[in-house]
Amino acid sequence: MSRKKLGVAGAIALIVVIVAVCGFTGRRNSACKQSTGGTTYTVLEGTLESDEVDVSSKIPGRIGTMMVEEGDQVKAGQVLAVLESKEVDAKVSQAAGMYLASKAQQSQASIGMNLQARTVEDQIRQAEAGYKAAKAKLDMAMSGARPQEIEQAKASAEQAQAAYTTAKTAYNRFNGLYQDGVIPKQQEEEIELKYLSAKAQKKAADAKLNLVMEGARKEEIEAARQGVRAAEAQLSMAKDSALQVGLRAQDIVAATYKSSAAKGQLDEAEAYKSETTLIAPISGYVSAKMSDSGEIVSAGYPILTIVKSKDFKVKVYADETKFGKLKLNDTVQVIIPALGDKTFDGRILRISDAADFATHKATNEAGSFDVRSLELVVKVVGDHADLRTGMTARVRLASK
Repeated sequence: MSRKKLGVAGAIALIVVIVAVCGFTGRRNSACKQSTGGTTYTVLEGTLESDEVDVSSKIPGRIGTMMVEEGDQVKAGQVLAVLESKEVDAKVSQAAGMYLASKAQQSQASIGMNLQARTVEDQIRQAEAGYKAAKAKLDMAMSGARPQEIEQAKASAEQAQAAYTTAKTAYNRFNGLYQDGVIPKQQEEEIELKYLSAKAQKKAADAKLNLVMEGARKEEIEAARQGVRAAEAQLSMAKDSALQVGLRAQDIVAATYKSSAAKGQLDEAEAYKSETTLIAPISGYVSAKMSDSGEIVSAGYPILTIVKSKDFKVKVYADETKFGKLKLNDTVQVIIPALGDKTFDGRILRISDAADFATHKATNEAGSFDVRSLELVVKVVGDHADLRTGMTARVRLASK
């Protein structure tokens, strides 16, 4: 069929629609006009349209609970259905367990580092004290006795010598008198005991004086040096053990990274879990329900369709020779026959050229021209729960 024949057919179809509308409203004038208060109106017919959204799940599962039916009004954020997915539940439990385990490892690493740090501090303090003691002993062995110690040793030796001399004199005087019957045996034994004790004390004091005067022997000095070397080694080992604290700190860092990764897996699993609850993305009414409780649905499969209960629009076509002066946001009226010809306020949302099928082609008459139709999109103002997509809507425009 040629484009010219198609254009003629489209024009005829448009005329038929206009005649049908006028006949339906009981007004049989060819232009489907209405006159009110001296103003002539033209009624153009269209169909209510509104935005709609298909509600589906990102994950497969069985519908456990369906909470709405077709025609129900819903609000954005309302729970529409809940899916059952044992696989998702298992992933959440597994991820939660891994996260708790990683947090425990992180805590253990932190405790271990603190204990290691305190242990190292104690070891270093003990090693430093041991080194100081060994160094002091070596210094004493190298430098010999102090003058005060020598004087004290001399005084002790002199005191022991005096006590010894006294005890010896008494012993020489009374020794053998018991046999002569002059003194009791007990007294003689006491005098002998004092003599022997004084003799031993004198010997010890003389030895100490000699030791102080001679100083430490080479063997003692070498032993003191060995003690210093051992203390130095012990201190070095204690300081080297501080490196273990750094390794413990690295364990904490690794445990923290592991915990963060486990937390991410848990968040991902919980995000999948949240997808088992289907939420209304917009406010409106349920226009279609494709699945019901107990059915298994795949990911992305539409379960419900929600149509907005506001922002209804009507698309009509108007003759450009009669309505060419219309402007955006002009106020018009929209009549809904299904609601007893209830009238709603409307606003022109868009004006554009219609497609070729809505063009009235010229005839063979001299001086005739093509007449195009304008595509008008009218928005119904306000939120109306009683409106439904697909309803017949008539737009009343003031015409010439």
